[in-house]
Amino acid sequence: MSGHRLTEELFTDLLELRKPHFPVGQDLRERATMTHSERARSLSTFPDLQYPDIYNYLINFPSSYSGDSLKAYKSLEGYKWTQSNFVVNIQLWSLPTKTCFVVIGRVKHSQKLNDPPLKPWVVVRNDGVVLGAHCNCTAGLGECCSHVSALLFRIWQHNDREEEIAVTSKKCKWSTPSEESLKRVEYQQGKDIICNNTQQGKKGSFKGHSAIPPPFPPLTHLEQAQLYSHLSKCCTQDGQIIKPAVLSVVSEYASSYVPKIVMLGLPEPLTTLYDKQAREVSLEVLQDRAEAVFEDISVTKEQSDIVEEETRAQSKSRIWFDQRSGRITASTFRAATKTDVRKPSVSLIRKICYPKSHSFTTEATRYS
Repeated sequence: MSGHRLTEELFTDLLELRKPHFPVGQDLRERATMTHSERARSLSTFPDLQYPDIYNYLINFPSSYSGDSLKAYKSLEGYKWTQSNFVVNIQLWSLPTKTCFVVIGRVKHSQKLNDPPLKPWVVVRNDGVVLGAHCNCTAGLGECCSHVSALLFRIWQHNDREEEIAVTSKKCKWSTPSEESLKRVEYQQGKDIICNNTQQGKKGSFKGHSAIPPPFPPLTHLEQAQLYSHLSKCCTQDGQIIKPAVLSVVSEYASSYVPKIVMLGLPEPLTTLYDKQAREVSLEVLQDRAEAVFEDISVTKEQSDIVEEETRAQSKSRIWFDQRSGRITASTFRAATKTDVRKPSVSLIRKICYPKSHSFTTEATRYS
């Protein structure tokens, strides 16, 4: 199929397969010689294809080989290709009789992104009834592959958007400023920008007022204190406290913005013991160092109680992951006792030392 002329073979094959569905009296050769000038000139001339038409074709339309319904339920998922913007380069031809259209598109592969796009085409009547389709993929002869479905859903998507398209989503109807005029625009501070009509701004007044607003007087210390006090009492309608970010740089209120993990005085995570140079030493030296470190580690009763209280949410708590790093817990104890000390399991070490990055979670496990 060339870029500006539909080949006669396309319609010859389609006519043989779909004779009962084409209007009587149309000349095949006349329909097979549509030129580029006869292509639809705007997207508004798309056939009125809706979802029931797509469903009726993919499910109820008779197969050209067996005569049975296509029942291509899997192809109804072709809308996913459209949502992923895999359908590109849509071209539309109107048949001379003005009763149906030929729509051609390119559909990108979902996995082999470097392969050439597939080339499905469909014939659709003005009222949206699909008369036939084809694709050059492996399943294209079935006339109901996912690529054909994706092209149909792309047409329906265009029709659906055309009905609800806003003025701001269309092409700009005002003149675009030239690059030279944009280069002459200088950056200014918000307080120096005059937000009124240009001509009125040149006159120096706007409705009896000066074009340039008077300078805003600075706040006094008392006014600043009142403002900060009101901001510190901000809360939602449910009574939940809101902490404005600006107060984090105000000395009187900055203490409430210190991270909780710093204020609690928690014990240092075991990950702080990591020493890159320890990779080069022998196992015996590492064991001696580990015993020395173990003797120096101390956790007070108060710190232990704080850790227990702050980690009750377990995986929902960041402190739980920090304190868990480097510790052999109940879920890793058996694997730790079975692994070879001289050649331990790398996945086990990663699971112990980096529990947050090796946590398993799916939608099913979250639902539990």
